[in-house]
Amino acid sequence: MEKTKKPKVAGVLNIISGAFGLIWAIGIYIGFSVVSDSGNIPAIASNPGFVPDIILWGAVPTLIISVIALVGGIFAMQRKQWKWVLAGSIAAMFSFIIIGLVAVILVAKSKSEFK
Repeated sequence: MEKTKKPKVAGVLNIISGAFGLIWAIGIYIGFSVVSDSGNIPAIASNPGFVPDIILWGAVPTLIISVIALVGGIFAMQRKQWKWVLAGSIAAMFSFIIIGLVAVILVAKSKSEFK
């Protein structure tokens, strides 16, 4: 079995995508928790109160997807758990589509290198 750099590159791409997703989820959570608490801003005061809450809870799936991408990236660096790496690469596509697509292709081509 020849070892290539494909799993490590896919792992780095998954970690980058997961990090972007985490930053995005934390930004959404912080931004909309501040916005939903400030009713004195006219543009926000005119919106129904549930709109910021819906967007705020939209950060939860983003957070879960980002963690799956990070876990897949860590396993890819170790060349273990091919199914988790593939799941992480697919999750990375939801977070950052170009990076995730490249990671999925690299993981699919290097399946034989995993334990």
